[in-house]
Amino acid sequence: MKWNSIRTKIVSISIVSILLISAISGFFLYQSVKNTTELAISNHSVSTAENVASQIDPDLYRTFLQHQEETPVYWELRNQLNDIREKTGALYIYTMGVEQVGEGLPILVDGQPEGSDVVSEIGEISNTASEETIQPVLNQEAMSTEVMEDPDYGNYLSAFAPIQDTNGEVIGVLGVDIDAGQIDGTTEAVTSEVMPIFLISMGVLLILMVVLLSFYIIRSLKPLEHIRETAEKLSDGDLAAANENISKLPVTRNDEVGKLSASFYGMVQQLKEMIEKVASTSEHVAASSEELFASAEQSSATNRQIETAIQEVASGSRHQMKGSEESVDAMEEMSTGVQHIAESATAVSEIAVSTLEEAQHGEEAIRNVHSQMESIHRTTDEYTQVVGRLDEHSQAIVKILDVITDISDQTNLLALNAAIEAARAGEHGRSFAVVSDEIRQLADESRKSVEQITGIVANIQEDMKEAVHSMKSGQEEVQSGTVVVQDAGRAFQQILQGIERVTERIQEVSALSEEMSAGSEQVKTTIGEMTNIAKDAATHSENVVVITKEQIAAMKDITESSEGLSTVAQELQDMIHRFKI
Repeated sequence: MKWNSIRTKIVSISIVSILLISAISGFFLYQSVKNTTELAISNHSVSTAENVASQIDPDLYRTFLQHQEETPVYWELRNQLNDIREKTGALYIYTMGVEQVGEGLPILVDGQPEGSDVVSEIGEISNTASEETIQPVLNQEAMSTEVMEDPDYGNYLSAFAPIQDTNGEVIGVLGVDIDAGQIDGTTEAVTSEVMPIFLISMGVLLILMVVLLSFYIIRSLKPLEHIRETAEKLSDGDLAAANENISKLPVTRNDEVGKLSASFYGMVQQLKEMIEKVASTSEHVAASSEELFASAEQSSATNRQIETAIQEVASGSRHQMKGSEESVDAMEEMSTGVQHIAESATAVSEIAVSTLEEAQHGEEAIRNVHSQMESIHRTTDEYTQVVGRLDEHSQAIVKILDVITDISDQTNLLALNAAIEAARAGEHGRSFAVVSDEIRQLADESRKSVEQITGIVANIQEDMKEAVHSMKSGQEEVQSGTVVVQDAGRAFQQILQGIERVTERIQEVSALSEEMSAGSEQVKTTIGEMTNIAKDAATHSENVVVITKEQIAAMKDITESSEGLSTVAQELQDMIHRFKI
């Protein structure tokens, strides 16, 4: 038996408690025996006092009361009391007077042998009896006092009985003093007889209680041993053995130990389920953290590719914006040239109208054919120069249109590249895909407008060639008209027709110039919009670059967090593996 076990402690405490109760019971038993003995002796003293009082002759005693001296009557009463004292074994037997109660009770006859040294003189006041003590006796009732301690007479117990005459009147008090040593002796005698029986009974009871208590405690605390073994296996991490051990414990009791066993069994089951769930969860967390780490790495690489692509898009947008600005400048120059063409065409148209008016007045002009032919020759030279300049402007317009075509092709190519990069970027590049598609549409519209303008300029060049050819023919006719004046009418008619054609061509040139001017304004507006779009694209690209960098930083944090989560999950798995489920 282990001294630190609960069973040993409970049994030890129970034994100590039983011994303490036995000691207290023995003490009370001794006191009870002593009190009983004292009560018995007190009752015996009262009986003795009553018996002695009844043996005193009242007439004889009244005679003594009349002469309270050592008379023969006194000695007769004294010898009688002494004889009774010796027979009963009392310490003292004496009578007391009741005439002067308020002043104390005097001893009248002390039952001591003649020549005794302890005899009380007649009339000596008693130190035992008082008015309060003796009052029941005066009422014709016998009584006794408690054990009194007196340094002169020792420990004693006094009993008092009334001495009555034939009429029942109390004429005296008889006192009997019993030695207290009798009480102690009687108590010891009774105790010596009762105490062994009591001790044997208590010993048997103690042994029986210890056996029964030990059996009950062992049986009651037996589940705690299973719980202790289960707890040790739990501390070792062997949940399977702990569960098997606690399952063998029958839970049929409804006391504290039974409730503890049931609660501990439930705790083991819940702990086993919890560890299993934690183990499964830790595996999922570890796998998820690894997948998260791989996804974060892949996302970081993708974001870096997106950042590079967006930077290229931003660079292309800046190049496109620069090209658009150059196109705007070129279109402004072309618009100025077309405006000059329109103004020249208007001037030529006015000249043609004037020539037509003069042709209508050919009769007047025919008289001055020579001078008019010279004027026509000069005008034709000027017209040739104007047409030459128009041809040069047309060539310049063609070059500008080629530049615009190249810019449109480059814009279309950049828009295509941006759409490809936006498609690679996925959800983050959707806005750039929309912008690149709008840029590509504007480039296509610009290309179509350039093609239309190119066609118009080509027509103008053809018309200019015809005009040059006509002017050359006119010059030849003017030169021949100088020689062949006789053919003036015919030549005049041809000139009139040529002027009409020239007028028509010039009007066409004027209309086309106006259309070219309007088209150039439209192209200029379109290129301006393209420039704004390119600026917006560059701005958005820069913003996307910033956002992408922030996303890369965030993915870096996610990567680090996933690494930390993976480490924690691994540590958790290591801890879970310490348990045997």
